[in-house]
Amino acid sequence: NLKEMLRHFVEFRKEVVRRRTEFELGNALERVHILEGLKRALEHIDEVIEAVRRSKNREEARLALVSRFSLSDKQAASILEMRLQRLTSLERQKILEEHDATTKEIERLKGILEDEGRLLELIKAELLEVRKVYGDGRRTEIVEEMPEIRIEDMIKDEKVVIVLSRRGYIKRVPLSQVRHQGRGGKGKMGIILKEDDSLEHVCLTSTLSSLLFLTLDGRAFLTKVHLIPEAPLTAKGRHISAILNLKSDETISALVPLEDFPGSSHLFMVTKKGFVKRLSVDAVRKAKKKALKLVRMPEEDRVVSCLFTKGKDEIMIVTRRGLSIRFCEDKVREMGRGTYGVRGISLGEGDEVVCADVVSGKEDVFTVTERGYGKRAPLSEYRVQGRAGKGIRNILCKEKNGPVLFVRGVRRGDEVILATEKGRLIRFRIEEIPLQKRGGIGVKLMDLRGERITGMGIIGNGA
Repeated sequence: NLKEMLRHFVEFRKEVVRRRTEFELGNALERVHILEGLKRALEHIDEVIEAVRRSKNREEARLALVSRFSLSDKQAASILEMRLQRLTSLERQKILEEHDATTKEIERLKGILEDEGRLLELIKAELLEVRKVYGDGRRTEIVEEMPEIRIEDMIKDEKVVIVLSRRGYIKRVPLSQVRHQGRGGKGKMGIILKEDDSLEHVCLTSTLSSLLFLTLDGRAFLTKVHLIPEAPLTAKGRHISAILNLKSDETISALVPLEDFPGSSHLFMVTKKGFVKRLSVDAVRKAKKKALKLVRMPEEDRVVSCLFTKGKDEIMIVTRRGLSIRFCEDKVREMGRGTYGVRGISLGEGDEVVCADVVSGKEDVFTVTERGYGKRAPLSEYRVQGRAGKGIRNILCKEKNGPVLFVRGVRRGDEVILATEKGRLIRFRIEEIPLQKRGGIGVKLMDLRGERITGMGIIGNGA
């Protein structure tokens, strides 16, 4: 407690001041000893000078002074080092005054060591002087009860990139470490992977957000972003098993940043077979403590996208062969965790859903293909349709650009981060992608050098 802390501090100060006083007393005693020798020499100055003059060398002079005037070796040495100017009456008076002052100081120092009351008075006087010179107003507040302190209150809020590999190695990297490079380049190594591993997910979020991990079979895990280990840009990171209790055969299909949990919010899930499901975000609150099954579906289907929506958002779903559909989320009723969902888009033979995004409040639609091509088209070219339709052409997929991988709603000023399977990252402004018609082929985004695009993130304007 505070009283005991003060007691220990006083004991500490007593020890410090006592040792300092002993040191000063030793110096004063040594000095007064020298002064007594000088004083005795001044009283017999003529005899001292005569003894020195008769000596053949310094050692003989020292011995003569010691024997004749009963001096110590130190006193004799001090007399021999004394300059002639100190023989003047003024200098002689200074020696006498110093002797008297040093004698009084010795008495004062002995008094401090012999009387604890005087020792405490000295400590008090020194502390008052410290307060006078360095004291300022109180910077802390004394309260009756200790307020609750959350770990988040001590964490810096900063934008980060979450990187997850196919074999489950995860890390967070400050966004500032991923520098802008410009469209068309080869990018910069963002994670060093083993031969049998590849980069699968890139997610942009902040240290104070939560992150939802959704597996292919619909299980959900929720964790704080700041609990994901931070690592340098090229480091492998730590295995996800240190954070989540995954089954040995489970694979993460989506990462969903959640900044808050307002009551009107929803999770909107989209599967490879074109089914969609909307459930209240309240359903995932318990996922902080254990995994929750959010969707039940056939073994041949899997979740490809999971979106955080606000009740009236518009959703865009895209297929591997370049089709897309845009509809309002409220066309899908809210469901419980034990259901499969309803048809979101009708797929042609051999086609499958690859991605979905919220496009409400966005200006353009940005599509990325497997071979490193991308297309930006005005959102206005994508009419709002009913749920479960076949959709309309989004991008023309050819051998040159390959099948569709990702879609994102974007605004002017946004930036894009792309990741390759071997861990290279590239960052560029969305304006570097020219606007095209809805059915265009797109332009080259990155020099892949035989790799595939496996991850994408959008940095919102102002992030």
